[in-house]
Amino acid sequence: VGMLVGFYVAGLITNAYVTGDKMHDWETIWIYPAVFAFGVMLLFALFFKNEKIDKKDIEI
Repeated sequence: VGMLVGFYVAGLITNAYVTGDKMHDWETIWIYPAVFAFGVMLLFALFFKNEKIDKKDIEI
């Protein structure tokens, strides 16, 4: 489902930046996924918990 939504949104963004002669403004189009990736990186940096797990001796 995520891929379908992603493709749909990418199509909307790509179609919004069509210039003359059916060319695209790719620099502006690629800003959107770059900003989204940066936002996800910030969320991971803020909320990712690096928990230490105590290892106990396991007898086999």
